[in-house]
This record gives sequence, C-alpha cells and structure tokens, in this order.
Amino acid sequence: NGTIERCTIQNNTGGGNGGGGINMAGGVVKGCILDGNNCAGTAKGGGIVLTGGIVSNCVIRNGTTGVRSGGGGVYMTAGQVVGCTITNNKYVGWDCYEGAGIWMSGGMVRNTLIAGNVIYDYNTWGAGVHMEGGQLLSCTIVSNSCIGSHQVGGDGLGMVGGGIHYEAGGITNCIIYGNTTERVGDDDNLDGTGVTNASWYS
Repeated sequence: NGTIERCTIQNNTGGGNGGGGINMAGGVVKGCILDGNNCAGTAKGGGIVLTGGIVSNCVIRNGTTGVRSGGGGVYMTAGQVVGCTITNNKYVGWDCYEGAGIWMSGGMVRNTLIAGNVIYDYNTWGAGVHMEGGQLLSCTIVSNSCIGSHQVGGDGLGMVGGGIHYEAGGITNCIIYGNTTERVGDDDNLDGTGVTNASWYS
C-alpha cells in the first residue's frame, strides 16, 4: 500500500520477479514518469509489474524486458492502469516475446494511449498489447509495430497483432488504428484465436 506521486523513476534494471521501475501489489502510483527502465534475463515488466493497485496519469516509456518474457512497459495480472501514456517500449531480441506495450492476463486498462511500441523479429505477439484476460476500456492503440528480417514475405513464425494479440478478455470502446506487422495475411490491428468473442466497438 501507500502512494508514489509525481516522481521520475529512470534507467533502473530489475531481475528475478521483474519490474525494472516498480513492482507493485497495491497502493497508488500517480502522475509519475517511468523512463528507460528494463529487466534482465527472463524477468518481466520493464516499466512496471502490476499485481494489484492503481497506476494513474503516468507516462511509461522506453522500457525493455528479457528474452521469453513480456511487458516492456507494463506486465499486469490484476489492478488498474488509468489515464496513462505507454509509448516507445520495445524488445530488441528475437525469441518468444509478448506485449511490448502491455502484457495482461487480468485487471483493467482504461483511457490509456498505447502507441509506438515495437517488437523485433519473430515468434512474438502483440506489439501494443498481448491480452490473455482483463479489460481494455476506452483506450487508443495506434502506430505499434511488429517488424523483423525473419518476417519479410511471411516466412517467419508469430509476429502477429501489431496493435493487439488477443487470447481472452474484453475490448470495449477502443480505437485500434494504424498498427503494422510484416506478416503477410495478418490483421495488423487486432489478431488472435477467438478474437470475435471480444466485445469491441471502434
């Protein structure tokens, strides 16, 4: 519990349980800038690991995370992200990476801009958001990209869902636009098994 408010958390490296900038299970993070935080090895959540609590009105940018992991900006299983900007998070390796902007299996993301996040190379999913559960409400997911040399011509594995790679959860009242992948035949904005079950309106 407790509150972190109007702080700058910058250029930190996490390992183990992840959370290069913050690892939180409760409380409030409000009006902060998290910039250039990262995780080493296979740790998750370059900017924040969120298993409870509320992150509001924050800028989470320029985060990276480890191989075979997820959430360059945010890795969340519960809690809320509200009114934030999540931009320019990336992973520069090539193997089994999910959700450069956000990896989520629970919780809620609301009124948040997710833009300019990038995944490089192949066997990876969801540059903006990789979604295995939870809710996206009234968010804008734009200009996120899956790019890489293994994907040119559609010969690589994975590399789907430039905006969102969807497995479960709900998507409501969101703008999902201008996202890209280099995989031939992929829906650049919204891709995944069972995606028609998402309740989304744009």
